Amino acid sequence: MEIISYNTNKSLTNTLKIIENIYENDKLVINLQEPNNGLIATLNPLNFNITLSKYVTTLTKVHNQVKVIIKNEHVVMCNIKINGQLYCTTNVYIHPDMKNEELKSLIKEISLRLNSMQHLPTIITGDLNCENEMWSYKTNKTKLRANYIVDLCNEYGLRSAFTPDPNNWTYTWGTRSQSWIDAILFN
Repeated sequence: MEIISYNTNKSLTNTLKIIENIYENDKLVINLQEPNNGLIATLNPLNFNITLSKYVTTLTKVHNQVKVIIKNEHVVMCNIKINGQLYCTTNVYIHPDMKNEELKSLIKEISLRLNSMQHLPTIITGDLNCENEMWSYKTNKTKLRANYIVDLCNEYGLRSAFTPDPNNWTYTWGTRSQSWIDAILFN
């Protein structure tokens, strides 16, 4: 399985650019955060499994079996079977204004579902809007928020797909500001 995780910031161009990748790759899963769902809904290609929610969308080829486990405005969790192998993929968008209690509840829901799927290869991708040494070069005022995610990772043996690097940020705005608020976590 291959996975692309991308925050398109609701951009039509970015959403189209990412979707083009799936036409050529049968093993690909695309997790979008802040997608242009209007575009995806109008395209609605017949050869895609599409799971839309307010802030996240998961796409894969239709011949890959998909079972939606959680679907709410911030999370799409699916079991996806590709070439006979079952995977658990979770696409998360943690809104910058999400209250800590709401985040705690969201993480608890994910944890409850992961508990019954510990035997599966698991991948969590998303825009976490918080930083921690596990996936980020720095930490900031979002440390408490990040700790909820770190606890989930520790409970299920998840680790970051990339090593934090000051020259390789996951989000940038302007010419001087970078951050590491996006992550790919797996077991």
